[in-house]
Amino acid sequence: MIAHDLTIFKTGFDQVCMEFETIQQEQLSALKAGNLKDVMSWHDRREKSFLRLQQYLGKVADEFDQPEDLAFLGEFQERLGLLLATEKVLDKAAVACRKVVVDKLGDLRRGKTALKGYSLKSGKALEARFLSSRS
Repeated sequence: MIAHDLTIFKTGFDQVCMEFETIQQEQLSALKAGNLKDVMSWHDRREKSFLRLQQYLGKVADEFDQPEDLAFLGEFQERLGLLLATEKVLDKAAVACRKVVVDKLGDLRRGKTALKGYSLKSGKALEARFLSSRS
């Protein structure tokens, strides 16, 4: 790859990596805080960012075949390794958060079942009795 093109490629790749790292850090801090309100928007942002990253991976596979490109390939692999390491941490945090949500959902279901037992329609609850001063 020509040196000028390599500089442009590096700049673009750095931007994509920084964008993906920012997304990872935002999601990791939100998971640790238990803030799951924006989960659906996380998915969309991650998909878009990952597609851009995937495009750069494709360019590397197609265009980096010269000996002078080898130095950059080492940097490229190192940067991707850091992204993957952060993904593993994010995955562990997501699994832990999922466990908490599943446990809370189970508690809510048990509570809902218990409340149904007090329903007048179920026949298990006592009917309301009114006391009168006339009796």
